[in-house]
Amino acid sequence: MQIEKSVRAVERLLKEIDQDSSRFLNQVEVRCPTGCNKCCHGKNVAATPLEFLPYAYHLFKTGELEDKYWELKLKEGTSCVLVEGDEHSLTGQCSIYEHRGVICRLFGNCASVDKSGQKQYSACSILKGQIVDKEKFQLTLQASAPVYSNYYMKLRSIDNTHGSMLFPINIAILKSLELVYNNTRRKRKRAV
Repeated sequence: MQIEKSVRAVERLLKEIDQDSSRFLNQVEVRCPTGCNKCCHGKNVAATPLEFLPYAYHLFKTGELEDKYWELKLKEGTSCVLVEGDEHSLTGQCSIYEHRGVICRLFGNCASVDKSGQKQYSACSILKGQIVDKEKFQLTLQASAPVYSNYYMKLRSIDNTHGSMLFPINIAILKSLELVYNNTRRKRKRAV
């Protein structure tokens, strides 16, 4: 794996997701409440190692990769290891917001497609509760909502192995750090 090439490709995909999500959100009336991190505490959030590759590579470049790996590995619980804040108050923030993964960028800003080809809004009850004009929202959703599977297919095209394996989010993050560690061995400075 050419780590730098993969990082740049994932970064381009993340930028595309941000642009597409913003376009959709500018047409609808739903927004995450300031400071809400309910989705970060979800028990069944799945992700791929590849989507956190830019974060892991950033840690490598700043010399924090190994320390952060052990810090995250020792954290307990099912909430995302990168969320700051109290799970019970559901307030706080992502500690790596600019490097967050595909799932983090899409949830609440995206749709899945059902068997009949119709888009289904994928969001928490807080966001769904903000929808005032359901008919208008459905029309906008069908016309312009980004679709999860499109971005995950693009992620797989970057690296089929690491872009297709879904893990609980904390395991995916750790696997991403391991991937960068294993692919940068020769580039790390050796202690004398």
